[in-house]
Amino acid sequence: MLTSPLARGVAVPKVIWKGHINFGLVNVPVRLYSATRKRKLDFHLIDKRDQSPVGYLKINKDTGREVRPEEVARAIEVDGEKVVVEDDDFEQAEAHTAQNIDIQHFVRREQINPAFFEKPYYLAPMEGAEKSYTLLREVIERTGRVGIAKVVLRKREHLAALMVQDNVVVLEMLRFADELRDPSELDLPAESAGDLGVTTDALEMATELVQRMTRDWKPDQYRDEYREELLELIEDKARRARAGTAEPSSQPEESRPTSGEPGTTEGADLTERLRQSIERGGGSLA
Repeated sequence: MLTSPLARGVAVPKVIWKGHINFGLVNVPVRLYSATRKRKLDFHLIDKRDQSPVGYLKINKDTGREVRPEEVARAIEVDGEKVVVEDDDFEQAEAHTAQNIDIQHFVRREQINPAFFEKPYYLAPMEGAEKSYTLLREVIERTGRVGIAKVVLRKREHLAALMVQDNVVVLEMLRFADELRDPSELDLPAESAGDLGVTTDALEMATELVQRMTRDWKPDQYRDEYREELLELIEDKARRARAGTAEPSSQPEESRPTSGEPGTTEGADLTERLRQSIERGGGSLA
């Protein structure tokens, strides 16, 4: 039996989408929820002279005339001609796919390059679908496989992976292969470390350093320190503005210690920096 979030005194997240997971001939009615929270700071654009809000205008680039929201349309250029796409066109394209998450294959999770992962969502069963939802969740967990599916969301078809994390089925949006750049476009070093003069000693010390720095994954121990420091600065400015004080109330914190001056670590310097890092029990290479 599922425990209602309302019964636990927890705010219910907004339902983004309702549909069905098609798993062979098994159909699982589900609701889709965002798995992430927005933690960014919302800045207002203002006129520095009087703090009046600043807005955006949509302008016709040919005439310079302002275009009202109801006059704006979406268009795609085809053979040099702009074709307007109406809401009805989107609805017609979505008619047969918009409410379905069609699992096409199952793959091993480790086969998916992390670069393909884009954004996670949570899937929860609709009323009466608890049995089929649990069946899908258990079989994904038992087999160690990931369901690869197609889903239409927000007027776009997505590739997605269904996996299980902490008792919930997660729909992870994936990038299509043609959305990722080919690494061969980059100027990368030779594949063999030996070809670049990396010694066996350096490789062994680097391996030892990795082992010493290895910990269990505990995401709660990592914080957005930049955001926290920026919020403190903003709150301090607000307090000073209320008190009519121009100067900061305290000196800024000293910069975090680093492992050395910025620069490259090559040759003998690389080996020495590895040795020093091991001696101090872990650290980072500048």
